[in-house]
Amino acid sequence: MVFSTPKNNVLQAYLQKEDVSQWKPFSKKGFVFAPFSETQTTYAIHEAESEVLETAVPKKKIKTRVTVFPETKEEYDRHTAMVSLALANIKEGEAEKIVVSRKKLLQLKDFDIKKVMMRLFSLYPAAFCYVWFHPETGLWCGATPETLLTVNDQGFTTMALAGTMVAKTGKVLQWTQKERDEQQIVTDTIVKALAPHTETLETSNTYNHRAGNLTHLRTDITGRLKKKASSLQHVAAALHPTPAVCGLPTESAKSFINAVEKYDRKFYTGYLGLVCPSQNEAQLFVNLRCMQLTEANATLFVGGGITEASQPEAEWEETRNKLQTMLQVLTPML
Repeated sequence: MVFSTPKNNVLQAYLQKEDVSQWKPFSKKGFVFAPFSETQTTYAIHEAESEVLETAVPKKKIKTRVTVFPETKEEYDRHTAMVSLALANIKEGEAEKIVVSRKKLLQLKDFDIKKVMMRLFSLYPAAFCYVWFHPETGLWCGATPETLLTVNDQGFTTMALAGTMVAKTGKVLQWTQKERDEQQIVTDTIVKALAPHTETLETSNTYNHRAGNLTHLRTDITGRLKKKASSLQHVAAALHPTPAVCGLPTESAKSFINAVEKYDRKFYTGYLGLVCPSQNEAQLFVNLRCMQLTEANATLFVGGGITEASQPEAEWEETRNKLQTMLQVLTPML
């Protein structure tokens, strides 16, 4: 496991000395790697049983450009049909929001893990960037803009992140009512989920948050957890999956996803990061803008939140824009 936290100049590596599949998450100081589905295995790397290395984050200047990639009519039809089904479900009152996603398989030429790491950590210093490998999970990497939970003693911070636009330097972004409504749904749901675990809770004004070539709406949520009332694992479980990656109500949205997406998200829209239970500390991130890699191909994962005002064509274009984050890492190998 190699990673860097947002706006941090230190690159860290946890190199496990033995099989990690049986190590219990949240039981010791270390790293957790959790899937979208609670029925699948969450992996952990304990610091005490690993070789821990640190070095400076690579700062190579890399020129970016929009990477052109093939999409078929079948892919377009399938995704827009999913969006239409989600809209029908919402209009029938079954859900307020449903997050639908897809995966994109791309063949690679001359795969080079060193190039992947150099580009990943150089391109996205404001994101949580990581490269993870285990024989049971394969090789994953990502650059996520979204914090699931940060805890320091009893103080905590999380965020509601929704809405997506291509970043435009020097231009005022005009958010639609659909995007503002979606942001409010995410914020309200996170606040409700945290209420039983907190003594105090505050929300910030909503503002623009840039992540690579994209900009999102963001609201910060801060406060203090109740003393000894909830473990880090309980609080993380209360938040995951958030409306930003699943929908609302959670169970209705999850049922739709399981019935309609027809593929296993695996660790996409799960969460990952550092925990230290003895000090009641955690720094966890939602696993967005990620991909699974082999020497032959890359599987990129991408999705978007559907609300009553969504339009299938616009949702398709949003997924294409989001794919650019990982495509910039892969450009020399496509």
